[in-house]
Amino acid sequence: MEGTSDLTNGDDYTIYIHEPDNFDFKKFSCNSGEIISNKKGGQMRSITIRSSAQTLVWKIAY
Repeated sequence: MEGTSDLTNGDDYTIYIHEPDNFDFKKFSCNSGEIISNKKGGQMRSITIRSSAQTLVWKIAY
């Protein structure tokens, strides 16, 4: 799964992904920024990034 997100400079950005129980999360990567948190609760994964870039290109591997 991959995507591109437009960011507000200086704000943390959270990606919410519906992730069924049978999915095996492998890796999250992005073009810039620091991963602040990566949590799964139930079938929802939330990944929060702090980036100074205007556009974030991200990818999740299963």
